[in-house]
Parts: sequence; structure tokens; C-alpha cells
Amino acid sequence: MKSMLVGKTILLAGAGAHQALSQPLQALGCRLAACSPTLDALLIAVQQQPVDLLVVEIGAQGQPDGAQAARMFLRARDLPVIFYASGANCDELEKVRAIPSYGVMVDSVSARQLQATLEAALALFNVHHAERLDAQRCQLALEGTRAGAWEWNLVNNQVSYSSEIYTMLGIPAGGARDGQMDLLKSLVHPEDLPGCHAAMGSYLNGSAGHYEHEYRLRARDGSYLWVADRARITLRAAGGRPIRVSGVLIDITANKQAELRRREELSRLEFAVQATRTGVWDWHIADNQNYFSPMLLELLGFAPGQAPGPHNPWRQHVHPEDLPGLSAAQAYHLSGATPSMEHEFRTVQPDGSVCWLLTRGQVIERAPDGSPRRMLGTTLDITARKQAEMA
Repeated sequence: MKSMLVGKTILLAGAGAHQALSQPLQALGCRLAACSPTLDALLIAVQQQPVDLLVVEIGAQGQPDGAQAARMFLRARDLPVIFYASGANCDELEKVRAIPSYGVMVDSVSARQLQATLEAALALFNVHHAERLDAQRCQLALEGTRAGAWEWNLVNNQVSYSSEIYTMLGIPAGGARDGQMDLLKSLVHPEDLPGCHAAMGSYLNGSAGHYEHEYRLRARDGSYLWVADRARITLRAAGGRPIRVSGVLIDITANKQAELRRREELSRLEFAVQATRTGVWDWHIADNQNYFSPMLLELLGFAPGQAPGPHNPWRQHVHPEDLPGLSAAQAYHLSGATPSMEHEFRTVQPDGSVCWLLTRGQVIERAPDGSPRRMLGTTLDITARKQAEMA
């Protein structure tokens, strides 16, 4: 199997490391970054050359301090670092323990050990680098959507919350501490708490494939926020028992408020439609598909449960004397001759009675060539007015 070191560029910081490792690394197919042994030159090489891994020597006499050099390199670039110890004493080894590295090699390392150490360092670094990128992307997403992350350890029932959750709830930094589940539960609206328990319980026992729930949380000022809570099991015990759940809380208050306003507007519209006996219709002209509101079907004389169809077209319910005029008014508007259509006509009800209607409509969508695509309108019951006029 081809080694993952082939083609990788290694920078050796230290004369001893360069002398001991140059030939073995080249034999493994690595490229060596070219630079002079001074610290400034090494730093420039790290910043400007496509280096994949750093090997920093520690313990060599008359050379820059390895720990100091490693810190400088890591501030300049996110790279995997391995220390090479050439006669390093305990104090020098202790200094580099606090520096994030991927191991320490001694001057007697074999070619096989060298290959294994470097390959493991590159593989682990790639994993850690991907995790850091994911964390950064998640953080950006959280900051841009009024959201925060949480993590629940089911073993000790401890939960940690990101700072965004505290900010979302108006809790000042340091004003609350992570802890047991009771912290968040105490803020859930009492009406929503049973649903939260049920949703999470179903997910944890496997009866639900995912956890996603919406509920209200009390903010510091006493108001309630609507949140969407989404989570998944991120760690299980050997037997499959969940031991860690990670989730995200998203503030959806604005969406809920907009939804409430839409429902209120719809309720007012439905009341107005019922009170004034007004029907609504929507005609998609290209495929001749119609939407008729329940009130319009009633006005047209359809029995409850009936709907227009090939064997019961709505035009069949129009009084025969009025159908030509209605068709002409419609065609006149479709041609673009009028900005809207308005016409009065009669329908014949199932009991034989006549209902007078006033329909108004307008083409709301046309094709590039001007042909009509969609027409929207209303139809109003004017029977009482017509009866008064004829009295």
C-alpha cells in the first residue's frame, strides 16, 4: 500500500533533526522544505511554503528553543507538529508538554517508527482539522440564526449550554451555570413540558427516528420565546444505550408571531366571506384547473360534497339565458381589452330557485407573449339586492 507520506512536504527545524531525518524522509517519498537554520527563516518558510508537517528539534545546544519555535510556528499556521528530541532533558520535555503536538521522537527512531509516527500525526491532524472547521461552521450558523448548542450527558444528567442560549434568553454571562436538566426544564412553559418529555422519551427509547420539537421558553424578562429544539444521540455505550445527546435550540419566535398574524388574518377573512356570502375562485388557464371555495360551490348550486367535474361542470349551473353574457365578459377581459372583469348572472339552485351573483376577476399572470395564464376573482351573492330592485 502506498504510504500517505509520499509527496508530503516536511519542514525540519533543527540541525540535528535535519541530519538524522533527511535521508529517511526522502526514502519515504517526502519532500523537504528548503530554508536556512535561523528562526526567522524557518518562520518565513512556514508562512510561505506549502508545508504539511513540522518536525521541531528540542534539546540541541546552540539552537533556538524548540518550545518557543513551535509556538511561533503554530501562531503562523495550523499545522501538525512533532518534536524530535536529541539529548533533551526532563525540563525541556516538560516545556513542550503544554504545546499541542502529535508526539515526540527520539534520535534513535527507526525508519518504520518514523513512518508510523508521521502517518499517525497526519491522519489525526486531518480529523482534528475537519472537526475544527465543522465547529467554526456551526458557530457561524448559530450566530446568524439566533441559535445555540447544548449537550446532555445521560450518565450524570449534566447539561452544558453554549453562550448563545443564555444570550437568547437574556441571561447575562455568568448569570447562570450549566448543570442538571432542571435548569432548562424550569424555563419551559408548563403547557409544553409534557410534550417535551414525550418527544425526547420516544427518541431515546427508539420509537421515534429523530428528535425535533417546538415549545416555549421563559426569558429573563418574563416573556416567552418559541424555540425549535433538534437533537441526536452522539455517543452510545457498548450495548447501544445512549449516553450523550447533542442538540441545537433555534429561536423561531418571529416565525410563530408571523404565523399567528396569518391565522388571525385568515380568520377575519373567513368571517367576512361567510358574513357577506362571498366565494373565491382561482383559475389556472393553461391546464383549465379551477379552485372554488366552499362558499362559491354553494352559491353555484352544488350540493354539499359535490364539486365541478367533467360530468357536472360549473357552467351547467349558470342560468341558460345568462351564460352567453358571462362567457363574453370573460373572453373580453382575457383578450386584454379591460383591466378587470365584472358581471352579474344567475345560478339555478338544486330546489329550482334562482340566486343572483356578482363576479369580479382579474388576470394576475400572463405569458411573455401576453396570453393569460392565471385569473383570480370573487363571487358575491346579490340576490337580496336584486329582489329589492324588482319589488
